[in-house]
Amino acid sequence: MTCEVAVLNKYAVVTAVDSAVTTTNGQGEPRYSKGGNKIFQLSHTEPVGVMIFGTASVCGMPWEVVIKAYRAAPLETNKFDSVQEYAEDFFSFLQ
Repeated sequence: MTCEVAVLNKYAVVTAVDSAVTTTNGQGEPRYSKGGNKIFQLSHTEPVGVMIFGTASVCGMPWEVVIKAYRAAPLETNKFDSVQEYAEDFFSFLQ
């Protein structure tokens, strides 16, 4: 189970997530490890992040690869005034 925490005040947001990862082997047996990345920076220039949980991939592609591909887009195409706009653009990117 993933633990995600966000602390907000009128000046800032702080996010944190654990690093425990559960995978299964060929027989469906669970395997546990530490050190998984579950929090990613969505923009190189703005303080916008993404926390993932539940599954490490989307359509067979690791979330880390998908998020880094989005982040690699030219800055003028993914710089927005609100977190809502980042979310909408990222969801459009996924489609």
